Amino acid sequence: MKEEKPNIIWRAYENLDNFLLYSAEKAVHAWNWTTGKTKADLANLFCDMKAITFSIGAISSGPLAGILVTPIVLYAIHRNQLGQRDIEKLEVEALNSSALNHEVVKYKSDCKAASAIGLSFFSCLELLSFINPKEAEKYHLFGAGMLFNSASCYVMRTDYLPPRKSVVKRAKEKLTEMLQEYREKQKSKKPIPQPIPYLIRED
Repeated sequence: MKEEKPNIIWRAYENLDNFLLYSAEKAVHAWNWTTGKTKADLANLFCDMKAITFSIGAISSGPLAGILVTPIVLYAIHRNQLGQRDIEKLEVEALNSSALNHEVVKYKSDCKAASAIGLSFFSCLELLSFINPKEAEKYHLFGAGMLFNSASCYVMRTDYLPPRKSVVKRAKEKLTEMLQEYREKQKSKKPIPQPIPYLIRED
């Protein structure tokens, strides 16, 4: 039997997914190098942005929707942030013990599905904003929220990088070290003996 080739749409999605995951890896490296923080910090920052855009989108839909939806969204996102912290801890434990944590593997697989759903919703919302321009602002806000959700998922799928000093702290320490070395060199320099001037007597 001939092997069935993957669907062209699925292949296109896999290529897009690989590219976005590669971009997330680079973003996490830059984030870690600059701020010294971990991927969970970046993922939670995207969650904060998701909370803001969803809340504004709900309020723009009407005061009642804003009152009902905003607390639910904030609570759900807060729980999600706590979960991301827990997963990162499990990932660190697995790395330290050189073992594979199946819960982490499953979580990353769930993140892949969630990011795909988020991108699909974003596309649908952007299409709706084109069909119904009067509600475009609301659709853009919800669409941005779904993008932030997908970004958070992609970040959590990347490899763990340990926390480190931020680039500002490292630069400050380096400058302090250079100044200290300069001062020590100045102290260690021996003064050059100067000739003692004398008067020539005239007889």
